[in-house]
Amino acid sequence: MKKLLSNKVVQLALVVAAAALLSGVLYLVTTEEYKDWQPVQGTVIDLKQYYRGTRLGSGRSYRIDYTYIVNGIEYRGTDSFSGSIPDGLNIGTQTQVWYDPHHPARSLFARPLPSLAVYIPFIFAVPVSIFVVSGGFNRKKRSLRS
Repeated sequence: MKKLLSNKVVQLALVVAAAALLSGVLYLVTTEEYKDWQPVQGTVIDLKQYYRGTRLGSGRSYRIDYTYIVNGIEYRGTDSFSGSIPDGLNIGTQTQVWYDPHHPARSLFARPLPSLAVYIPFIFAVPVSIFVVSGGFNRKKRSLRS
């Protein structure tokens, strides 16, 4: 068994399998969190565009404030997104927003979907795989003497 686990192909397969398992768990957790969320008609009350410029990238981002009514109670929500504004979205526009029926004050402008967090295990799997391929802790030290 020890010899099998020292095989680099097996080690890489274990790293990828662990990343896939963790990603699957994260996907199920986030899908479960949003499964009951419902759409409701909302009204855009403010829309602000701002630019972000960092070493990692730049681009347009938006903050949208909106109101929506659930069971006769008006709620206000705020969300942000990057990219471009959907056609026809202005202050006063009626739009669909999503809210949590168990906690109606929780809402999102767009339909809630699993975030990019489900890919984090694969992001970490890359350096771990490089470490495994390079020999990891079992690398033999080379002598500088001839």
